[in-house]
Amino acid sequence: MRISCRTAARTLLALCSLWMAHGCAPASTQSRSTPQARPPVLHSPAPVTPAPAPPPPAKVEPDPVAPQPRFHVHGVRWEGEALSLIAEWYTGSWRNWEAIARVNPGLDPNRIRIGDRILIPEGLLKKREPMPPDFLPSSPVSRTAAPPSPARGPPEKPEEGEIPDAPGSDDSPTAAAERI
Repeated sequence: MRISCRTAARTLLALCSLWMAHGCAPASTQSRSTPQARPPVLHSPAPVTPAPAPPPPAKVEPDPVAPQPRFHVHGVRWEGEALSLIAEWYTGSWRNWEAIARVNPGLDPNRIRIGDRILIPEGLLKKREPMPPDFLPSSPVSRTAAPPSPARGPPEKPEEGEIPDAPGSDDSPTAAAERI
């Protein structure tokens, strides 16, 4: 059997048409001819919510001003004033001289002069009255002056047959004070 060219061409055209009609066409041809369906969704996407707004910046409050230490000012008025005496007068204890020296960095505790201004911390103060001159040890009315001793009469004479005590033989404090 002989097939003509014409018949062969028609058959080939019919086969190609069928092939295209049933989806057996190559991928490039198929994508152009039929729209593709979306792939199935396996999970539902989370609803889109806007990101929360960042919190407003915290109010930056300035550091509270540290309370300034408070001081009482002593003006040196008398010759012979010493830091330990000043401490004793105002604070009640001569040992506070070191605390007073610390708050007066430019002051030489060994060279206090009339006119110097000495700061005394308020926390140590016991009194505010200015130091009087009679508080100084060199003052004519010294605070450490001993009371006048009672008048003593002439020494007693030993009785006959009695041996007088040798000086220093009695070690009592009263006897030692009397010898002085």
